[in-house]
Parts: sequence; C-alpha cells; structure tokens
Amino acid sequence: MLTGPPGSGKTTVLRRLIALLGAEGVKLGGFVTEEFREGGHRAGFTVREIDGPSAVLARAGQPGSARVGRYGVDIEAFESIALSAIDHAVEDAHVVVIDEIGRMELASARFIARLDAVFALPRPVVATVHLAAHPVTDMLTRAPGTDVVHVSDGNRDHLPDQLSERLLILLGRGLASRPVRVPPGCPGPAPTLAWSPGSVASFPPSGRWRFPPAPA
Repeated sequence: MLTGPPGSGKTTVLRRLIALLGAEGVKLGGFVTEEFREGGHRAGFTVREIDGPSAVLARAGQPGSARVGRYGVDIEAFESIALSAIDHAVEDAHVVVIDEIGRMELASARFIARLDAVFALPRPVVATVHLAAHPVTDMLTRAPGTDVVHVSDGNRDHLPDQLSERLLILLGRGLASRPVRVPPGCPGPAPTLAWSPGSVASFPPSGRWRFPPAPA
C-alpha cells in the first residue's frame, strides 16, 4: 500500500513500477487514475484500465453521482472501468494494481465490496491509498500481511526499483536475498533486503529499507 499526502508522487511511483515489472515479463492488471488539465489547470481525473479503456472519473464543477470537494464524481463511469479491470486482473494477472483507494473511488459501494475479494487473493496487490482516515482504508492498511509504504519527496525516486525487486522476489523471479541498490553517495553498505509480511516500511532519503523486526 503506497500512501502519502497529495502530490507526494504515489501515482508516479506506481507508473514507474508498472513499467519496470512489465519489462520483466510480469503480467499486470487493474486500473490507474490520472489527472487531466484544461487551460493549464487541473480539471479532473480519468480512470484507465492497464492496457485498456478509460473514462472520466471526476470533473470540476460538473454534476455527478457524488461530490468530492469541487469535483463531481461519475460513479457509473468509474465502475464500468474499474470493476471490469479488477475482474480481468483477478482472472490472470500476476500482480493486481489499484490506483487509487481514495474518497472518489470509495463513493462506489460496488468497488468497496470488490476490494474484499482482491485482497484475499494469493498474489501481490499494489495499491495507492489516501492518508485520510476512512473505515475501509484503515482496515486494509492494518490487515495482516499488508505492508504500508510512505511516499515522500525524499524517497520517491528510488522506490520503484526497490519495490520492483521485492515483488520479483515474491513472484519467484529474483534471488531469495540480494542487496538493495543504494543511490551513489549514500553512506554505508547496501543492506540485505529483509522484510516480514505486515510490517510498515519506512524509506528514508538514504534509500535503505527499514522494517521493524518480525514478531517472535
């Protein structure tokens, strides 16, 4: 679960991660949300299935099935893309991608219901999630087996490489243990990639993994 304040780079990290995994032959499924601009200003958001169709999720100032701030949210359009994308991913993807689980997406009761099945899958799920408190996201981020990664200006550049290595290991495409690449100029040797399900990852600017010790 990638989390952080608006503008921290969650979706940027996810896009680069998708490209890295795709280059390794990993089949990805799911959806991403992207902003669109008009007249130099953010006008709304689209939802797009990975390698598939897209639709307008929300637009500033327009009526919608729900409202989030100044945006009218088209729940029906969102569900037509996102739910189909999730179904396709559940069928045959190696990694399921959900970008994002935020206030707009959580306006859909059908989407919330589908999340239970997605996170019960015996395969990796990578999702972006807002920082605001919400019963659904609070439950998901605290669930056993969920790792929460806080994205910031200081770590977003090297996160895609690190997360790609980690996911390749989970998929059996990497070594059981190998050094994490540390950006040039960072002090100390590159640490060994070590983690335990359910830990909360902290990625400081040094680029080194820091996980709390696994429970005894």
